[in-house]
Amino acid sequence: MAAEFMPVAGVDVRELAEAAQFASLADETPEGRSIVVLAKRQFDLRDVISARATMARRSSRFPRRPG
Repeated sequence: MAAEFMPVAGVDVRELAEAAQFASLADETPEGRSIVVLAKRQFDLRDVISARATMARRSSRFPRRPG
């Protein structure tokens, strides 16, 4: 199971955790769920993901007008 986020040089660990959590949201395996849980516990990212999901839903209801 996920135990630590290990970023490469130049990558912020919180940004890595946010990207990993977002990528793992639909992953129903124990490994995928453990990444989501780890990000929530270490960085309290629950609100970040919820906010992004809300923004995505809103933007899909109001598509941008071309040019």
